[in-house]
Amino acid sequence: MRSLMLAAALTGALAVPAFAQSTLDRPTGEFRDYPVDSGPLDNPGQFSAALLIEPVSIEDAAWLRVYFGEATALDTGSIIRVTSLLDNDVQELDAAALAAWSNTTAYLNGDTVIVELIAAPGTAGNRVVIDRVAMEPRVEEVGVQGECGICGATDDRVLSNELWISRLLPAGCTASVYTEDSCMVSAGHCIGGSMVVQFNVPASNPNCSLNHPPAADQYPVVTVDFVNGGVGNDWAVLIPGGNSNGLRPYDVYGDLRPIATSPVPTGTSVILTGYGVDPDNCVSSQVQQTASGTICTVSGSFYTFNVDLRGGNSGSSLIRADTEEIIGIATHCPCCNIATRSDLAVFENARDELCGQNLEFTFPNGLPDLLDPDGSTTIDVVVGADSAAPEAGTGMIHISFGGSPFLPFAMTENAPHEYTASFPALSCGTVVRYYFSALTTDGDTRTSPDTAPEQFYEALVAVSVVTAFEDDFEADEGWTVSGTASDGQWERGTPLSQATCNRGNPGGDADGSGKCYVTDNTNQTCNSDVDDGSTILTSPIMDASGGEPVISYWRWFDNTGNGQGDFPFQDFFLVEVSEDGGASWVNLEIVGPSGSEVSGGWFKKSFRVSDFVTPTSQFRVRFTATDFDPQSIVEAGVDGVELVNAICEEPCVWDCVGNDGVIGIEEFLAVLGTWGEVGAPCDYDGDGVGITDFLKVLGLWGACP
Repeated sequence: MRSLMLAAALTGALAVPAFAQSTLDRPTGEFRDYPVDSGPLDNPGQFSAALLIEPVSIEDAAWLRVYFGEATALDTGSIIRVTSLLDNDVQELDAAALAAWSNTTAYLNGDTVIVELIAAPGTAGNRVVIDRVAMEPRVEEVGVQGECGICGATDDRVLSNELWISRLLPAGCTASVYTEDSCMVSAGHCIGGSMVVQFNVPASNPNCSLNHPPAADQYPVVTVDFVNGGVGNDWAVLIPGGNSNGLRPYDVYGDLRPIATSPVPTGTSVILTGYGVDPDNCVSSQVQQTASGTICTVSGSFYTFNVDLRGGNSGSSLIRADTEEIIGIATHCPCCNIATRSDLAVFENARDELCGQNLEFTFPNGLPDLLDPDGSTTIDVVVGADSAAPEAGTGMIHISFGGSPFLPFAMTENAPHEYTASFPALSCGTVVRYYFSALTTDGDTRTSPDTAPEQFYEALVAVSVVTAFEDDFEADEGWTVSGTASDGQWERGTPLSQATCNRGNPGGDADGSGKCYVTDNTNQTCNSDVDDGSTILTSPIMDASGGEPVISYWRWFDNTGNGQGDFPFQDFFLVEVSEDGGASWVNLEIVGPSGSEVSGGWFKKSFRVSDFVTPTSQFRVRFTATDFDPQSIVEAGVDGVELVNAICEEPCVWDCVGNDGVIGIEEFLAVLGTWGEVGAPCDYDGDGVGITDFLKVLGLWGACP
């Protein structure tokens, strides 16, 4: 985390009210020691295994947040899974996510969570260390604490649900999105360690203790610049990381309020929305509320305004009503309340440095889809000036091998700001993720993609790739449907719009072609879910014998009925693979019954086939959605199924059929069957299959040279 502390003195020249001001933060929760140490744990097996299942419980807690020790370690592919027993919300953290969350979890409701260590096959040294737990006692009520911030006889705030504004914890403040890169602004006195911003915040408990949204609506703060300098110099700029799906707030909600470019005069109509306490109505306390008013006075560094607010509103954006632009950040009360002006020079500079000063990364020879296993692949990278200037010699490539944490490697600088990035020798079939970084002349780090490491580039280690099977479901490629379900069997078609039916069903396909497989697709009664059993979608036979095969697909699963169904988090979605045409099956993945991917959304998944079954020419995959008693609303979808073979050695150009290393009868028959065709597989000379190609096959008969 990067922080900037600036000294600030208030002088008589500032029009500061004579009475004392109070900040508008609302600290929440307390810490309890909770020592747990699993010790190093290995998984030598072929499948993922739960090596630790640890209940973490504090009696009468309204919510819990687990803080892990520095000795916690996750080998490649291993995760920590944390599940709330109150509402079954789940957060999964691999090594990279754990670092982004500063070795903590999201805020989870209830007094008990289950912490599991799910170790990937063949991993060693996995370890979970818990130091302490943050919690809020359910019996502790919020007192009245006076009326600081209320400008009239009554509190005029009303409930709202704007998705550009969030609750900032643990300080108990408010933060707002102002750019499409999800940059946010808040108050400087709200800044602390291990911060989280929350959207879609639910109602609080009757005693004013907090409830928290699902982990998918919570985002760790990964970068911050701030000043806590008192009235007129109290501000913060924040950058959140990815949620449990790897997305940032604007990616998910698509909403923001821009920063105003000019000040406003006295009397301007303004709106303020935030997460202030409400002791008169506890279920609304620290839940989003909004109110309106006008600017009372204008100072060189702050505004005063007569909009109602309370503790918890620190960091709330003061919005100009007619343009919906942010003109200030609420920091102090009593009324007329106080907001730091958004055009304060040091505040503007901080926003430019953190969110406005960019570098331009270009790749003269493009980015590779494949990396040679021998380590010979390189990428040319040029780092140029955009709104900032690059510092020479600072170019780095950050690489994740097969899901491991990103590791930094210096690039070779051939000329000022012109680099070559190199990859090491790697096992064929490995999926490699990577991104680039460089420093500006001001010492700030910029990346490509600019949201790295949440977003990244990806390549497969292979000499070449052969697509063995590809289906976007626009045509019938021979899939079969079976199962015991009385209703909701798999159907191929264009998904019903969510404007017509929205009970957890996908409103469109995943790959943009139009069609996919969904569980029922009726527009008659909006009753399209699986009932009384299972429905199974089985692929045609695919050939996975031609190299290092990788199976990928998009899937959708919802067992909550978009929050409307009875008995949510009860049913599962199963994906299996077969090496013998379907005579036997092996689990590829089980989704649910709880977790971050059981409430809808298209997720793309890829697996190396040889990690599960022997790659053969009789490979199949099948997808099973279930709804067993008690009955729930279960919706599922499948799209964009693809099987590719990573070829690990340079193929023989004369082996034009089968890629089996032999020139023989297959090539002979192919020449005869495609005689005269230009560009056919055995058209060696490019002028159409003919006598030259026929003689080439006869002359090279046998093992490929």
